[in-house]
This record gives sequence, C-alpha cells and structure tokens, in this order.
Amino acid sequence: MKRAASLAIVTSVLAVALPAHATYHIMVVDEVFPGLEQAPAAQYVMMKMQAPVQTLVFGQPVTAQNGSGEALANFGAFCLRGPTGSRNDCSLPKVSPACAAGGCPDSLMATGSKILFATRWAEGLFCVTADQVATGSLPYPDGRVCWGDCAVQPQSIPTECNSGPVDCVAYGNFTGDNGIYGMPAVSPPLGDALVGASLRMNQFNLGGNLLGSSVGFSVGAPTPENFHGDVGAVTGTAGDPDGTGEISTDAVDKEVSALFEADHRCALAANRRGADANFDTLINAADVIATIQIVAKQV
Repeated sequence: MKRAASLAIVTSVLAVALPAHATYHIMVVDEVFPGLEQAPAAQYVMMKMQAPVQTLVFGQPVTAQNGSGEALANFGAFCLRGPTGSRNDCSLPKVSPACAAGGCPDSLMATGSKILFATRWAEGLFCVTADQVATGSLPYPDGRVCWGDCAVQPQSIPTECNSGPVDCVAYGNFTGDNGIYGMPAVSPPLGDALVGASLRMNQFNLGGNLLGSSVGFSVGAPTPENFHGDVGAVTGTAGDPDGTGEISTDAVDKEVSALFEADHRCALAANRRGADANFDTLINAADVIATIQIVAKQV
C-alpha cells in the first residue's frame, strides 16, 4: 500500500515538474553525415536528448529540403502506431531494433542519449544498428535537415511544442528560409560530419541561444551512436586483411575475399573488415574496392 502511494506521489511530481519535457522536443540535431565519395548512400542524422522523458517519438520525422528550400521526401520517420494500434510500440525503447535485447536507458534516465536515423548503407559502413532505418536521402552539398514536426500528432501531456520543427540545421549554399536557425553552417566534405556544439539548445529548451542556430555546428569526425549507446566506427586495417603491414596485390585480393566470407561485413572480425573507410586518409586500391563491396552488400 505504501509502495503504491509512493508511486502515485512520484507520478504526480513528475506531471507537475516535467509537463513540457515529457515528449520528444527537448532535443537537438547533433550530427549530420552526408556520406563519402565511395559510398554516397551511407548517410545518417543523429539527435541528442537534453532532458528526461523525451521518448514519445511516435510519428516524428527527420525532414529534408534541397538547397533552394524545396521539401524532399522525409529522410525517415518513426511509425505512428504499432501493429496493435498502440503508440507505445512506436516510441523508445520499443521502436528501436537496437533495444530488442534490452539494455537501453529508462526514459527518466535518457538525458544525453542519442537517436540515430541511418540508411542501411550507413549501418553497414559503421557497423551500428539504427534506431530507425532511413529510406530517404540527404541533400548535398546544400540543404537543410530538421528533427520533428510539432503538428504530426497532439500529445496527451501539455507541451510548448505548438508548431514547426523541433530543431534544424541548414548547410552549404542554402537559400531557403531557415527561420530562427540563422545562417547556414558550412557544407562538410564527404567523409566528415556536421557536429553540433555540446551546448546547443533549441527554441524549446530555456528559450534557445546562439548555439541553437546553424552557427552551433562545425565539421568533425562521424561518430554515430544509437539509443542503446552503441557507437559506430569503421574498423579494420584498410587494405591489409592479413595484418602484415604491407599493402600488395595479394592484400587487395584478400580484402575482396574477406568481404565475401559473410553476408555482412560487420559479421567479420574487426581486423578483417578493411575498407577505407577507416578514414585514415590513406586511400588505396583496396580501400576503394572494399567500400564498393560494402555498398553492393546493402543493395
């Protein structure tokens, strides 16, 4: 009886203390990866939660616009209702394949957690499971990416999220309307990501600030992370699957052979994956061949 009363008190306190937090809008776009030359379809967008209970993501999209501001197909979107008609099936952690075996944070403990929208090619390149597989593509070198749409569906808990996207970043020579998000960020070179500053906040979080605009982004190394906390990386010694330290014709042949030893390169031991895609800037024939094969595996 006491335990039930305690739970009721906690629930009441949370309802009062977190009315504007119990949704999906106290978060920001944290990274945008447009792909790399050898694998242009390997793209992802990652968001970062900045408050607890931001897991009611059902129906929420990652939208994209081209350089002139014209709307493109959504990069991806969470389902609105599950097979049984429940929205709970379309919210975190249940909606994420990365959480299928458990181990994902409770919604009250999810501050700082990431949400990863990634194409199959990006999953295969970085060997990380997306929280939502992206079916669209990111515009490059100019465009705009946004998280969330406050008009998608009403929330049962009152929020400050009344209209428009939750957070956006424009980049390159974007000439459309970027609203409160200011001037576009620089367009990242292929192979690099747009990375948000750690202190970025959007307009729903403490009123926003300068870092809430596109000014709060810089170019950096891609580090995709899902809600489970798994961080993707392109591992392996590029072009040197036998570990001898010598890049040779024989090594190139072995690199290609290693890729066909499994249905998915991520099933191989890390030191056999190769590709160049370890972003060590040392591009050789084996790197290119391996990356092409990675892409081919995802088609």
